[in-house]
Amino acid sequence: MISRNDLSYVLNEIAPLCTQESWDNSGWQIEAENSAIESVMVALEINEDVINEAAEKKADLIVTHHPMFFSPLYSLNAQEGTGKLATLLIKNNISVYSSHTPFDKAERGNNSYLAGKLKLNMYQSLVGKSEGTELIGGMGELPKALELTEFAKYVAKCLNIDKKHVHTVGVAGAKVRIIGLCTGAGCNRENIDAALENGCEAFVTGDVKYHDARYAKDKGLAVIDAGHFGTEYLFAENMAELLGEKIGDRVKIIQSEINLNPWI
Repeated sequence: MISRNDLSYVLNEIAPLCTQESWDNSGWQIEAENSAIESVMVALEINEDVINEAAEKKADLIVTHHPMFFSPLYSLNAQEGTGKLATLLIKNNISVYSSHTPFDKAERGNNSYLAGKLKLNMYQSLVGKSEGTELIGGMGELPKALELTEFAKYVAKCLNIDKKHVHTVGVAGAKVRIIGLCTGAGCNRENIDAALENGCEAFVTGDVKYHDARYAKDKGLAVIDAGHFGTEYLFAENMAELLGEKIGDRVKIIQSEINLNPWI
């Protein structure tokens, strides 16, 4: 068992809230009546199935990557949408904490974990050389160079996702070895430019828009779009592992079994 205050401290150690982006809303989303936590479930995000699973497994807290509350809310309806989810959580006395951009940036967070899955060597943060700023994302080197089409298959295999969900931008026969990455929706022009400035030959991310894909291709950077879900669902196993290391002797840690992938 652990107090909610002590758990806040642990979560902040893993991914400090002070590092979140200005537009983000990480931290406590729902603080239910339970001030003592005996069981924690970890999931990518909240939906009704995840709440029902947490209630069935008697979790006191759900730790998610995606925040429940992102845009301003001016009213809540207990019968639908976010209002329904919040009502279900409060009725079941389940709290929610989200670690979004802080976990993207964390030393053992989403991006370094993805790099590990891809077996990248010499992993480091992605830095915009022209600005000197550390961006959300990282880079590393494959054990050996791969042709782009083979690299796309390699990404699908490493992430255990169907190849049909992986889209490739670039020249099929081009060889790539220096890889940039950013989990979720990371293909913006700032990241593309930074990846090129740092010598990356390919960039792995999700939610790639047409004009950003064109920009990357015109600049000579290959892009692997493995999907928002495909690059971030690993949050659950990663955060569960980190929490287990820190408080696994005091709290039951549960990894959600709900498949939240909206694509079929």
